[in-house]
Amino acid sequence: MFDFLPLPAFLAASAAAFQEAPRGAETADSLRVGHFVEIKGAFETNGAFRAAEIEAQRPDDDALLGTVENPALGERFFLFGQEIHVDSDTQWKGVKLATLAGTRVKVEGDWHGARNFSASSVETRGPGRERIVGRIDEVRRDGDDVVLRIMAFEIRAKANLEVSSAEPLATLPLAPARQVREGTAEPNLRQKEEERVPGKFRLTDTLTLGAQLELNADFEDERDLNRQRLGDRTTTELTAKAELVWTPSADFLGVLSARETVVWEDDADDGYWRGDNWSLKEGYGRWQNVLDRPLEIQVGRTFYDDQREWLYHKSLDGVIVRWEEPAWALEVGASTLLSDSNQYDQDTTNLSLYLSNADDDRHAALFAFHRDHDADERFTILGGRLYGKWIPGTKGWLDAALEHGTLAGEDAKGMAFDAGITFLPSFAEPFNATVRYAYGSGDDSPGDGETDTFRQSGFHNNNDKWGGVTPFHYYGEVVDPELANLGIFSVGVGAKFPNRTSLDLVLHHFELDHAAAGLFRSRIKHQTDGVHPEIGRELDLVFGWRGHPNWQVEVVLGGFDPGAAFGDVDPSYLAALQVRFKF
Repeated sequence: MFDFLPLPAFLAASAAAFQEAPRGAETADSLRVGHFVEIKGAFETNGAFRAAEIEAQRPDDDALLGTVENPALGERFFLFGQEIHVDSDTQWKGVKLATLAGTRVKVEGDWHGARNFSASSVETRGPGRERIVGRIDEVRRDGDDVVLRIMAFEIRAKANLEVSSAEPLATLPLAPARQVREGTAEPNLRQKEEERVPGKFRLTDTLTLGAQLELNADFEDERDLNRQRLGDRTTTELTAKAELVWTPSADFLGVLSARETVVWEDDADDGYWRGDNWSLKEGYGRWQNVLDRPLEIQVGRTFYDDQREWLYHKSLDGVIVRWEEPAWALEVGASTLLSDSNQYDQDTTNLSLYLSNADDDRHAALFAFHRDHDADERFTILGGRLYGKWIPGTKGWLDAALEHGTLAGEDAKGMAFDAGITFLPSFAEPFNATVRYAYGSGDDSPGDGETDTFRQSGFHNNNDKWGGVTPFHYYGEVVDPELANLGIFSVGVGAKFPNRTSLDLVLHHFELDHAAAGLFRSRIKHQTDGVHPEIGRELDLVFGWRGHPNWQVEVVLGGFDPGAAFGDVDPSYLAALQVRFKF
């Protein structure tokens, strides 16, 4: 005989089945890598997140919503086991860092790994289901379940669970892998804010165009430290930059970036000069998830630019291979320069290795850099670095390196370090203070066939932010030397105001490691006497404004008071303006 369900039970089961997957509805089985979703549910005992509701959306900020169980540790806390990092730009709504424990909050920001979720906002929320919001990085089927990976979380949903969406899933834009977002989804070009050109013009579904105009105006007074001789120089540069970004798939990125610079220079010694220069800044292809592994290969011209520009700030041609795990990343590169006005760099081969913890907020790394020009110029730099928010209420840095090889035909060995800390106490907002000492070894017996003078990579720029919104030349805007045969003690005070505005006042004291005739690669065009080590003091005032997403403004005033190493000479001054417009 046939067994029938009682009528009420039959109706309830039918209604539940209809509610889970109505006819014609899109389900979890329709989701694909790149979809951006908000998932409500709860964690199971095995650590997976069981989805109860799924909504597909247009790409936006990553987000987590749940209860913070433990107190914050410095400027970080944990939610669902994910390490959340906060800073002075994080917006707090209805809650404070010190009172997070036991509070249900929604955190929005950018996910960069299990140890690095950078929070743009933290706000209180009322009771409800836990939520995970982000890009789907992996989809697979496991029996009746669809298993999704979003950030570091495994999410399980019944394959027939309905997915709500304001648009059909097939027409929703996919979020690129490893995103850098500023209100919209953008591919990760690994560019600092100053270099980034947002792709505002969408030419096709996979091709965007960005453009930037930059004006630089410098006035240098008495670079030769002698008012009796003509030595002033005014330089104006206007640079137009265009950048094409092609993302035909989640695993490929193509970039083509070129710039045209027109220079007007009026030098009291050399007279008036005008010139223009076209250059290819970047032109590369990057393949991600090679062989379905966390392997990335990049080929072409790349703008190498590390955080502090202590190693790199240069466009080079070559190959970069990167392996990135959640807790560490290894990057190996081989490069040269195929075409440029600098013939020396064209004749040089460079090899690099960079092993880091893949954490931008508390960064630790070991590096090796080898540069081979010819028998007279071949050297290797081995070093390590720390920077970020390792101590609560501060951010700091340490770069240290040993060098060995041949420089200018002499056997070379040297060492250098740069260590500093910026104090950001909450009771003193908006003010901050910085102290730093940098040292590059010198040679006590020149001309004996061996040198102990440390030399930087040759691709460095020594430019970074301290407590403000804009970077500056941290070895002095007027002197601006290479860290070679030199010690630099610096102190600074600054203030960071609303609307992304800052003011920094920085004092530098320079002293040679060993008395010598001159500084390496400095703006100052005057020889030292070879007897006294005291180079002098410099005071810089740096103003920065980033109050509009399309505009960046920087103003620098600097003055250098020469020391005994220069004898009886005159001070030197600098005034500089930089304006960027991105469109």
